[in-house]
Amino acid sequence: GNTSDRPNNSEDLSFDGSMEDGLPRRYTFTTQVKPSDALYPDQDQAGEASLVSPIYEEEPDQQEIEIVPPKKKSKRIKKVEDYFQWDSLKPKEKDMYYDFVKTAKRAWADMAYEDAQVQKTVLDKIALLRFCIARNFHPKEVLDLWTKWVNWRVMYQPHKIRKRDIKHTAFRKCLYVSKKNKLGCPCAVISPGATNEVYDIEDVQKVVAYVLEKVSKKADKNGTTQFCVIFDRTNMKNKTEKKW
Repeated sequence: GNTSDRPNNSEDLSFDGSMEDGLPRRYTFTTQVKPSDALYPDQDQAGEASLVSPIYEEEPDQQEIEIVPPKKKSKRIKKVEDYFQWDSLKPKEKDMYYDFVKTAKRAWADMAYEDAQVQKTVLDKIALLRFCIARNFHPKEVLDLWTKWVNWRVMYQPHKIRKRDIKHTAFRKCLYVSKKNKLGCPCAVISPGATNEVYDIEDVQKVVAYVLEKVSKKADKNGTTQFCVIFDRTNMKNKTEKKW
């Protein structure tokens, strides 16, 4: 109970207590506490020393923080003027394209389809430019091709096909999405000799739609706007008759 023996440094957290049954009792503390409250006996009113139970300061619970990796930024081309073929177009071809954008919007409204996802895809400015290029900017041919595409997307809904929908068919081994080439374009691999099975035509159509949808989205997202097709001729000399 002699306060003159108390250390000034609160990190000195061990001391010898009183004798109990002839054996010395040592208290050792690993948590920093107040010396006056825990390490030394207090004086009661009678002047006799009494031991005080040590007071431990509990550390607050550490909450686990989930580290979420940042999402990759999309490099999607948003302006048609940034499309790689735009600068090579003639002025009259650009004018025809702008006219077709207006025509496509009116045609979509006349179709009266209520499908926001399809609408976003078929009225995409880059997609409309691709149709113009594919038909050499002939207005009627461009509109006919685009209209057939719109009707097919509305009826078939290729964007809703999932991997689990095609996992039962072996044809998925013959057509699949691979890695990127040196230019950064995603690759689609065609490998007819991957299996010897005969395929159901509906499964083939579903796999083709799934792969083309996926590889096209990747190409648009990374800004290349193009994908590479690799034809693998391995095992093409097998004698099995294939029905595609």
